[in-house]
Amino acid sequence: MNNNKGFTLIELLVTIAVAAILTAVAAPSFRSLLVNNDIRAESEAAKHLLKLARSEAIKRGLPVVVSSESNSWEDRWVLFIEDGVEDNNYDTGDTLIFEKNAPSIPISIHTADSTESISFSSNGLVASRTGVSFYFCDPDNILSGRSVEITRAGQIFGQDIEAGSALCQ
Repeated sequence: MNNNKGFTLIELLVTIAVAAILTAVAAPSFRSLLVNNDIRAESEAAKHLLKLARSEAIKRGLPVVVSSESNSWEDRWVLFIEDGVEDNNYDTGDTLIFEKNAPSIPISIHTADSTESISFSSNGLVASRTGVSFYFCDPDNILSGRSVEITRAGQIFGQDIEAGSALCQ
Protein backbone atom coordinates (compact mmCIF):
# COMPACT_ATOMS: atom_id res chain seq x y z
CA MET A 1 0.00 0.00 0.00
CA ASN A 2 1.30 3.41 -1.02
CA ASN A 3 0.48 6.28 1.40
CA ASN A 4 1.66 9.32 -0.56
CA LYS A 5 0.17 12.48 0.94
CA GLY A 6 1.65 15.24 -1.15
CA PHE A 7 2.35 16.59 -4.62
CA THR A 8 4.97 15.35 -6.96
CA LEU A 9 7.45 17.79 -8.40
CA ILE A 10 5.85 17.42 -11.86
CA GLU A 11 2.36 18.25 -10.52
CA LEU A 12 3.72 21.32 -8.76
CA LEU A 13 5.55 22.58 -11.87
CA VAL A 14 2.48 22.07 -14.08
CA THR A 15 0.31 23.98 -11.59
CA ILE A 16 2.80 26.87 -11.46
CA ALA A 17 3.03 26.96 -15.27
CA VAL A 18 -0.78 27.11 -15.65
CA ALA A 19 -0.99 29.88 -13.02
CA ALA A 20 1.74 31.87 -14.81
CA ILE A 21 -0.06 31.59 -18.16
CA LEU A 22 -3.39 32.70 -16.65
CA THR A 23 -1.69 35.66 -14.94
CA ALA A 24 0.03 36.74 -18.17
CA VAL A 25 -3.29 36.66 -20.02
CA ALA A 26 -5.22 38.51 -17.29
CA ALA A 27 -2.70 41.28 -16.48
CA PRO A 28 -3.40 43.58 -19.49
CA SER A 29 -7.16 43.32 -18.93
CA PHE A 30 -6.70 44.16 -15.27
CA ARG A 31 -4.69 47.30 -16.14
CA SER A 32 -7.45 48.40 -18.53
CA LEU A 33 -10.03 47.87 -15.80
CA LEU A 34 -8.02 49.94 -13.30
CA VAL A 35 -7.42 52.82 -15.71
CA ASN A 36 -11.05 52.87 -16.93
CA ASN A 37 -12.33 52.92 -13.35
CA ASP A 38 -9.91 55.69 -12.40
CA ILE A 39 -10.88 57.80 -15.42
CA ARG A 40 -14.57 57.42 -14.56
CA ALA A 41 -13.95 58.16 -10.86
CA GLU A 42 -11.85 61.25 -11.58
CA SER A 43 -14.39 62.65 -14.05
CA GLU A 44 -17.22 62.11 -11.54
CA ALA A 45 -15.16 63.74 -8.78
CA ALA A 46 -14.53 66.72 -11.06
CA LYS A 47 -18.25 67.02 -11.83
CA HIS A 48 -19.09 67.01 -8.13
CA LEU A 49 -16.38 69.57 -7.36
CA LEU A 50 -17.61 71.90 -10.11
CA LYS A 51 -21.22 71.54 -8.93
CA LEU A 52 -20.07 72.32 -5.39
CA ALA A 53 -18.23 75.43 -6.64
CA ARG A 54 -21.34 76.66 -8.46
CA SER A 55 -23.63 76.05 -5.47
CA GLU A 56 -21.14 77.73 -3.08
CA ALA A 57 -20.96 80.79 -5.34
CA ILE A 58 -24.74 81.07 -5.33
CA LYS A 59 -25.06 80.36 -1.59
CA ARG A 60 -22.33 82.80 -0.51
CA GLY A 61 -23.11 85.45 -3.11
CA LEU A 62 -19.40 85.61 -3.99
CA PRO A 63 -17.32 84.41 -6.93
CA VAL A 64 -15.83 80.95 -6.34
CA VAL A 65 -12.79 79.71 -8.26
CA VAL A 66 -11.73 76.17 -9.18
CA SER A 67 -8.06 75.88 -10.05
CA SER A 68 -5.27 73.35 -10.11
CA GLU A 69 -2.47 73.67 -7.59
CA SER A 70 0.01 74.04 -10.45
CA ASN A 71 -0.57 74.72 -14.13
CA SER A 72 -1.61 71.10 -14.68
CA TRP A 73 -5.13 69.77 -14.07
CA GLU A 74 -3.47 66.40 -13.32
CA ASP A 75 -2.41 67.78 -9.91
CA ARG A 76 -4.49 68.67 -6.86
CA TRP A 77 -7.59 70.83 -7.52
CA VAL A 78 -8.66 73.55 -5.10
CA LEU A 79 -11.98 75.33 -4.70
CA PHE A 80 -11.66 78.71 -3.01
CA ILE A 81 -12.89 82.28 -2.60
CA GLU A 82 -10.52 85.08 -3.56
CA ASP A 83 -9.91 87.26 -0.49
CA GLY A 84 -7.31 89.55 -1.97
CA VAL A 85 -6.04 90.11 -5.47
CA GLU A 86 -8.26 88.34 -7.98
CA ASP A 87 -5.67 86.34 -9.91
CA ASN A 88 -7.57 83.00 -9.90
CA ASN A 89 -4.62 81.36 -8.12
CA TYR A 90 -4.93 79.92 -4.63
CA ASP A 91 -2.86 82.09 -2.30
CA THR A 92 -2.41 82.18 1.47
CA GLY A 93 -5.06 84.88 1.90
CA ASP A 94 -7.76 82.99 0.00
CA THR A 95 -10.50 80.98 1.71
CA LEU A 96 -10.20 77.28 0.88
CA ILE A 97 -13.57 75.55 0.57
CA PHE A 98 -12.57 72.12 -0.73
CA GLU A 99 -9.67 70.30 -2.36
CA LYS A 100 -9.43 67.21 -4.57
CA ASN A 101 -6.22 65.21 -4.57
CA ALA A 102 -4.36 64.19 -7.73
CA PRO A 103 -5.41 60.89 -9.33
CA SER A 104 -3.84 57.75 -7.89
CA ILE A 105 -3.17 56.22 -11.33
CA PRO A 106 -1.58 58.45 -13.99
CA ILE A 107 -4.25 59.72 -16.36
CA SER A 108 -4.23 62.64 -18.77
CA ILE A 109 -6.47 65.58 -17.82
CA HIS A 110 -6.59 68.65 -20.03
CA THR A 111 -8.97 71.32 -21.32
CA ALA A 112 -9.82 72.20 -24.88
CA ASP A 113 -8.42 75.72 -24.66
CA SER A 114 -5.71 75.46 -21.95
CA THR A 115 -7.97 76.93 -19.27
CA GLU A 116 -6.07 77.38 -16.01
CA SER A 117 -9.03 78.12 -13.71
CA ILE A 118 -12.81 78.37 -13.71
CA SER A 119 -14.64 81.09 -11.83
CA PHE A 120 -18.34 80.91 -11.00
CA SER A 121 -20.03 84.26 -10.37
CA SER A 122 -22.50 84.85 -7.55
CA ASN A 123 -25.40 83.97 -9.87
CA GLY A 124 -23.87 80.59 -10.86
CA LEU A 125 -22.66 81.57 -14.32
CA VAL A 126 -19.19 80.73 -15.58
CA ALA A 127 -17.17 83.95 -15.62
CA SER A 128 -15.67 83.28 -19.07
CA ARG A 129 -17.27 84.05 -22.43
CA THR A 130 -17.58 80.36 -23.30
CA GLY A 131 -17.99 77.11 -21.47
CA VAL A 132 -15.12 74.81 -20.56
CA SER A 133 -14.51 71.16 -21.47
CA PHE A 134 -12.27 68.80 -19.50
CA TYR A 135 -10.96 65.59 -21.05
CA PHE A 136 -9.99 62.65 -18.82
CA CYS A 137 -7.97 60.18 -20.90
CA ASP A 138 -5.65 57.21 -20.84
CA PRO A 139 -2.08 58.56 -21.25
CA ASP A 140 -1.51 56.12 -24.14
CA ASN A 141 -4.88 57.02 -25.75
CA ILE A 142 -5.71 53.33 -26.12
CA LEU A 143 -8.72 53.18 -23.79
CA SER A 144 -11.92 55.20 -23.85
CA GLY A 145 -12.05 58.42 -21.85
CA ARG A 146 -14.59 60.83 -20.38
CA SER A 147 -15.34 64.49 -20.88
CA VAL A 148 -16.84 66.92 -18.37
CA GLU A 149 -18.36 70.03 -19.90
CA ILE A 150 -19.44 73.24 -18.22
CA THR A 151 -21.70 75.53 -20.22
CA ARG A 152 -21.60 79.30 -19.88
CA ALA A 153 -24.84 79.03 -17.87
CA GLY A 154 -23.11 76.75 -15.36
CA GLN A 155 -24.67 73.44 -16.41
CA ILE A 156 -22.28 70.53 -15.87
CA PHE A 157 -22.49 67.18 -17.62
CA GLY A 158 -20.24 64.33 -18.68
CA GLN A 159 -20.04 61.89 -21.56
CA ASP A 160 -17.84 59.09 -22.89
CA ILE A 161 -15.02 59.64 -25.38
CA GLU A 162 -14.13 56.84 -27.78
CA ALA A 163 -10.71 55.21 -27.52
CA GLY A 164 -8.17 56.83 -29.83
CA SER A 165 -10.18 60.06 -30.11
CA ALA A 166 -8.45 63.27 -31.16
CA LEU A 167 -9.83 64.89 -27.97
CA CYS A 168 -7.39 62.81 -25.94
CA GLN A 169 -4.24 63.79 -27.82
